[in-house]
Amino acid sequence: MISDWPWYEVVAGEALDQGDIVPACPVFNEIEVADDTKLVKARMTPVPAIVLTQTCDLVQNKTDSVIVCEMWSVGKVVLQDPTLRAKAEETCRKERLTLPASDSKTLERDIGAIIDKNGPLRSHFNAIIKGERPAYAMLEEHPQSGSPRWVVSFRDVYKMPKGLVSKAALDAGKRLRLRSPYREHVSASFGRFFTRIGLPIDLVQYKSSTSIPG
Repeated sequence: MISDWPWYEVVAGEALDQGDIVPACPVFNEIEVADDTKLVKARMTPVPAIVLTQTCDLVQNKTDSVIVCEMWSVGKVVLQDPTLRAKAEETCRKERLTLPASDSKTLERDIGAIIDKNGPLRSHFNAIIKGERPAYAMLEEHPQSGSPRWVVSFRDVYKMPKGLVSKAALDAGKRLRLRSPYREHVSASFGRFFTRIGLPIDLVQYKSSTSIPG
């Protein structure tokens, strides 16, 4: 049970650890380089993010930057992915449900009910849970703080100044930090995504057979 092996501890302050959840972490986006100057323009946007830099480097001040990955709630993933949204809309039509808006206070609950009634949606998120989609990892919800299930995207990686992330963590007040071994589980998933190797020729898979050897 989740209560026997809690995923999180609640922390506060600017000190960072691997596995820290920063609800509004500033990340760079829309970077623009002017052709006729050496100026680079970038806009920072606050996003939910998880810290993936190793704790030892953070505590011992061996780095001035922090690696963070963006996170999306399961509800937001369903609404923003065109394929998943189409599956959800199909279920809503069949079951006479209403697809919630992205700013709905009951978004996660309502999307959860839709997922329960849609096999492909269940299969999609179960594949993430089982580690079959290496670009993503899923974090458990934390009902006491209202934190939903999160999908961590290893495709959305940012290297941010440590001071900026620390300030965002401080400004968040009470926030969540992954406990061991969940912290190491996400870190290992992150490593596997970037060290995976695509073979030029895959092994031929065994095919199922209805015949019984004599």
